[in-house]
Amino acid sequence: MLKDDLNLLIAYAKKNLKLEGLNEIYVRNTLMKKFNIEEEYYDTDTSIVNDLVRPDILIEKLSKDLVDNGFALEENVHLLVDEIFGDLSLSPNEFLNEFKKIEESKGKEEALEFFYDYQIKNNYIQKTAIEKNIHWNEENLKYPIEISINLSKPEKKNSDIAKLKMVKSSSYPKCLLCKENLGFYGDEKKAPRRTIRFVPLELDGEKWYLQYSPYGYYYQHAICFSDKHSDMVINKTTFKKLLQFVDLYPSFFMGSNADLPIVGGSILNHEHFQGGNYVLPLFKSSDKKEYKFDKYSSLKITKLDYYHATLKVVGDDIEEIASFADKVLNIYKNFDAEEIDLISRTDVLHSTITPICRKEKNKFALYLIFRNNRTNEVEEGGIFHAHKIHHHIKSEGIGLIEAMGLFILPPRLISEMKNISDILQGKVSKEEFNNEKYSNMIDELLIKYGNKNSLENSKNILKEYIAETCEDILKNISVFKEDELGNKYFDLLMTKVGE
Repeated sequence: MLKDDLNLLIAYAKKNLKLEGLNEIYVRNTLMKKFNIEEEYYDTDTSIVNDLVRPDILIEKLSKDLVDNGFALEENVHLLVDEIFGDLSLSPNEFLNEFKKIEESKGKEEALEFFYDYQIKNNYIQKTAIEKNIHWNEENLKYPIEISINLSKPEKKNSDIAKLKMVKSSSYPKCLLCKENLGFYGDEKKAPRRTIRFVPLELDGEKWYLQYSPYGYYYQHAICFSDKHSDMVINKTTFKKLLQFVDLYPSFFMGSNADLPIVGGSILNHEHFQGGNYVLPLFKSSDKKEYKFDKYSSLKITKLDYYHATLKVVGDDIEEIASFADKVLNIYKNFDAEEIDLISRTDVLHSTITPICRKEKNKFALYLIFRNNRTNEVEEGGIFHAHKIHHHIKSEGIGLIEAMGLFILPPRLISEMKNISDILQGKVSKEEFNNEKYSNMIDELLIKYGNKNSLENSKNILKEYIAETCEDILKNISVFKEDELGNKYFDLLMTKVGE
């Protein structure tokens, strides 16, 4: 019953969320009002909380009791649960004070770990759901990549979308990244954010905030966003901000999606970065060729040995690295090579850069991935995007995370790959599956492997196929292919940079 829920929640918050002192009385009264409880009740056995570091069990019970007692409907009970855990959590200022105290006494890495752990314990990062994602490392390729089929952010059903049409839309907050999300109650269209917490910081004289992603794709997946709701942009100040961030928090990498559609991220109207405490496949690449420039003699500038053309700049001085990167960007934005389909402008700009930064052996390392979003009649989704033949596996934009070798694939693949596995085992025919999207894939696999495979073999066949498709996509996005023409024009670009 709800009286037991209240006592369990209070006990959990005292153990995990730093609920203490007078705040306990205050929060208890807040929840008593929410639950229509008028008298104190202390007969609950709270021993179950002793071993809990995540609230999943409590949330399951709480959600059922809230629905059974008429406080919420099953489809929107998550809004009330988020509100309750927001009540149980430290206030934004209390949280920030705790973060700063740990940062000063134990160091930045300890503070970031506390931040991450707290957001798991107060259910903002739903770690148990994230752990259901299917993830594997694929080493049997030219360069290793990682693949994740994301189940923690479910696709909406058509019935859900139809309901949303009946909900009045609000322009507050303007987007998912605005600071006004702090404490936002949420609705059927916008996610609740009662439990989110920010850490403010200053980058290149501007106010920014650090938060963690609720759908963590890797360890300590973080988002750094501007105080202002302004469009994504890649310029010299972008490079400086990234470099300054990793100077502040050297255990993290930080990168920016490109500022153009197709090659950029899903949110282009609010300047933000993504990073975290994780080593992505791109960072494991070796240098393939070094370029030397008299004006930038203190920098080590190399082309990486990777699927797509990436320039790596290593040095000690933020201003020097940013100035060099800015020169590269400005020259590339006007660099044309029709022989390799690279046209920088038509009626709009097509060329830009995806920058990523981290600290390596106490030096700054800035990675510059060359991008172009032009389309044509053959590749309507983008010449340097996942090509049409790969859209059955991945059609969404290829942002910085995928460009660094970690592919986030849609949950639809789980059921659809199971059906194709059944075909490879001879349990059903291609005609019974009847899905045109996968017709060519199925034909290719049947010709190569037949339909007498074991369950385990069929799973391995599909994993290999998905991995090779992702590998091809990384080759697709490369503006300067790893061939004679690609190398010729990359060298020509570098020559212009040195002029």
